[in-house]
Amino acid sequence: MFVVIIPVRNCIACYGADLFNDVLTLLKKEESILKTLTERGIYRQTDYLSFLVTIQQQELLISQIKIQFQNEFSTLNYLSGIKDTSAVPLKTPVIELAVIPEPESTIFYQQFRIDSLKLKNSHALIEYNYKPKVSVYADGGYLTSFAEQPYKNFGTSFGVNITVPIYDGKQKKMQHDKLTIAEQTRQGYRDYFKTQFEQQVAQLSQQLQATQQLISQTDKQIKYTETLIEANRKLLETGDARMPDYILAIGNYLTAKNIITQNTITKLQLINQINYWNKK
Repeated sequence: MFVVIIPVRNCIACYGADLFNDVLTLLKKEESILKTLTERGIYRQTDYLSFLVTIQQQELLISQIKIQFQNEFSTLNYLSGIKDTSAVPLKTPVIELAVIPEPESTIFYQQFRIDSLKLKNSHALIEYNYKPKVSVYADGGYLTSFAEQPYKNFGTSFGVNITVPIYDGKQKKMQHDKLTIAEQTRQGYRDYFKTQFEQQVAQLSQQLQATQQLISQTDKQIKYTETLIEANRKLLETGDARMPDYILAIGNYLTAKNIITQNTITKLQLINQINYWNKK
């Protein structure tokens, strides 16, 4: 069975590029109300045009985001081996923060264990090669040149070889020293990895916490801004709303909404990066 692994980063990018349409829907609804009131003479033409400019700015942003979304979605199709240029909305990625293990429990640490075993095996192999060795050999045969007395044509031989290392010009010590240096190098890389692992995870966790705090703060701002917009909407329907204040409230709402969107994407990416270090 052929399995395609799609990078989570591309899925997050696709999801993030499709989060701005709700804001434009809100503005379109308000624009329809304001246009009707302007035609009735309740609001000035300049007020309507100012609001229309706000909508057009958001439409430009949406157009730019759609291009990004299309590019990211095409990349997903390419990585998945799908020959298709169409794009569809994606569901919210389900990415949960895994429990951070000790560096020794990760898959990245296994290479240091393997290298350590290789070096220990090399030390043992050197010792084995310098141990005295005893070998026994035996041989047998039958000579067919003499047909008479065939029993005399059988022959055997055997012997014993003994090998005892006496002097090798300090080659054994040099080989052990070479492996000792390799072990010290391995330990240095291992300690560097553990420091890098702990620092990287701590830094990503700190960024994740700060991002989550910013999302929470911005979410509170959005709630206040939505209350202000709702109050202005009621005043808009009666013709009592001040257009500059209303546009300012909507602008603050758009800014906060975009901050939420961008930081939500950042949050998912940070969780994905932390989980990358959690591979076992």
